[in-house]
This record gives sequence, C-alpha cells and structure tokens, in this order.
Amino acid sequence: MKGRKIFGGLVPYGQVWRAGANAATSLHTEAELTIGKLSVPKGDYTLFVLPEEKE
Repeated sequence: MKGRKIFGGLVPYGQVWRAGANAATSLHTEAELTIGKLSVPKGDYTLFVLPEEKE
C-alpha cells in the first residue's frame, strides 16, 4: 500500500479491482474448498474484489 489509501482512493468504491499488486492473484486448488458457506470446486481461479464503502 506504501501509505496510499486503496479502497475509496486508488480503487473507487463499486469498481472491480484485481486483487494483486500488478497482475491479479491466481489460485490453484487440487481439492474442493469450503470458505464460509461457499463451496469452491477444485481448479484454477483469478481473484477480483468489488469494494463497497461499508463492505
């Protein structure tokens, strides 16, 4: 972050942000994952975030 305000600053609220410094963060899993109530099948994923002011 280097002292910068990311959400609501560099990344406006309500706009998709690729989670990563330069390229988007990638995730590879060889097993099904459970994150909270979300089931994620095994595979390859790219992470994106939709920041909101209160979420």
